[in-house]
Parts: sequence; C-alpha cells; structure tokens
Amino acid sequence: VLAGMSILLLWESGEDSVITVDGEIADWEGINQTEQEANNVESANIDIVGTGAYSDAIYLSLLTVTQEPIFASSEGNTIRILIDSDNSADTGYSLPGVGADQMIEMYGKGQTVLSSVLYSFNDNRDSNDWNGFFALNSVNSRTKGTNTETQVPIFDLGASANDEMKLVWQTTNNEDMVD
Repeated sequence: VLAGMSILLLWESGEDSVITVDGEIADWEGINQTEQEANNVESANIDIVGTGAYSDAIYLSLLTVTQEPIFASSEGNTIRILIDSDNSADTGYSLPGVGADQMIEMYGKGQTVLSSVLYSFNDNRDSNDWNGFFALNSVNSRTKGTNTETQVPIFDLGASANDEMKLVWQTTNNEDMVD
C-alpha cells in the first residue's frame, strides 16, 4: 500500500530531483558533503571518505564515497545508512544520540548493487533489537567507481523535505571489518 501511494505521489507531483541516481556525482556540485576520516579501516573498499545528503520535495538522496570502489571485489560488501527521520532518540533503533527509524541497506559485489532495501524499525520491539527492522521497500541505488548513490521517497520516511534528520553511515565486508 505504501509503495503504491509513493508511486502515485511521485507520478502526480511532476517534479524531478536535482540528483540523478547514476553513480556520477557532477549533480552533487554545490551540495554540502562531509569529508570522513580516511585510512581508519584496513580495507580501502569499505573506507568511507565522504558522505552527502540532499532532501527535496520528493526524495532524500544519499551519497557514499569510499577510498576504493566498495563493490569491486567478488566478495560482497554492504553499506547501511541509518536514518533518524523524526529526530528523536526516543524512537527507533537506539544508537548514541540517534533513534534510527529507518535503514537503507545496499549489498553488492562485482561493481554491481545486487540489493537495495529500505527497512523500517518496529517501535514495539526493544530499542536495541537489531531484528526490529523489517523490509519496507526496495530503493533506487547505483554505484560507479568510488561513488554510490541512493534515493528514498520522503513519503516512505514519514517526513517532509524540511524535517531535520540524523544519518549514520556504516560499511562492512565479509571479514567483519566495519567503518
């Protein structure tokens, strides 16, 4: 039902995002990005060196830049972006100062995003229960070189473009390394 309503909302709005999810980052020029600490994990493929977020009337667009291409190996790697869409640490999955109401999880290998899913947190579960997340929708994600982009409809987050949100990025590989 939510997916159908999202499609209807997006179809009727007639507005396009300034971000095109294609792995190219020229459309991110002029949009604030955050430089992250480099070389703090052994694997350059999961070493996050930059992140970006842009919200418009329809989408929350997210950019992850890694030192080396994250999905280049034949072994799978994962990007998770936890979203505190209501800006309240009292709801969602509990992290220091953040209550993650949603999570986007992208998994890929061989320079391809194989799955990209938006999860929502069930607030009836314990706030420290990782299994409290349930799949809500697939989301549009693309990778090219060291850049990975994804977009999620604002409607699916229960938010609006002007709402303040907190975002937490995490990458992992099959050797249990984390950044």
